[in-house]
Amino acid sequence: MKIFNANNILRFSYTFHNCYSLEEIDFSNFETKNLVQLNNTFNNCSSLKKIEIKFNTSKLESISKIFYNCTSLTSVDISTIRTDKLLKADSAFRNCIKLTSLDLSSLQFRLLYNTKYMFSNCISLKYLSLHIYMLSLEWANFMFENCYSLTSLNLSFLKSAAQLRESEGMFKNCTSLNNLEFPKVYPRKLNNSNEMFYGCKSLKSINMGDFKSNRLKNIERMFYDCENLIYLNIYQINTDEVVYSDELFEGVEKNITLIYNSKNTEKIQDKIDKLHINNSNI
Repeated sequence: MKIFNANNILRFSYTFHNCYSLEEIDFSNFETKNLVQLNNTFNNCSSLKKIEIKFNTSKLESISKIFYNCTSLTSVDISTIRTDKLLKADSAFRNCIKLTSLDLSSLQFRLLYNTKYMFSNCISLKYLSLHIYMLSLEWANFMFENCYSLTSLNLSFLKSAAQLRESEGMFKNCTSLNNLEFPKVYPRKLNNSNEMFYGCKSLKSINMGDFKSNRLKNIERMFYDCENLIYLNIYQINTDEVVYSDELFEGVEKNITLIYNSKNTEKIQDKIDKLHINNSNI
């Protein structure tokens, strides 16, 4: 399918929405200078198998749900597009259940603030690379939810995420992840980490020793069903403002090495006391 000159188009949203039989698309003759939105552009293109986007996106601000429900998509190449003005990518690859590899390391995400459900239900995704700077990230709710096949994930992109507000369900049901090493960062506005590691059954180590937070209010089921967790460092996390912490460690059954600051964890001490602590550093 050949595309036309679109230099005067600002929004390309819903353009191919519900094109269930579309298998491929050719953007080689597509020209645009003023494109701002690609929201839902290929939403529900359930037969689309591969796509390459190389047209001018210098003014692009949003790709919300761009590939949502592209359940046959196996190859995505957007490595050369410009994203230095991108603000929203929520649900961008949600339900791309056949996508196994995705390299976004060349894309600039300095202004990106919304990544809710960005890779949710990418159940076959084994490799994912993100740019190291997300200076404006605020909403990371369910960002990697149900990425069952991810065994490792470089969290360097969080080292500049001082604006982070919510990480609810961020790694929920990432059942193959082995360990997570958080970079040094102080998200002063973070208030909701409910179910952040819920169902991470293979996770053995979580090091949040340099992840500083003192405004958390909701940490319910944060480590729920992390049944193989044997090392946890939450030394910099302060729970003084926590209101909700039910089932915080429910399902954490192995002997665990816990690194925490007892002065910062009075609100959850009753939960800590129920753990099988092999070794602790307080």
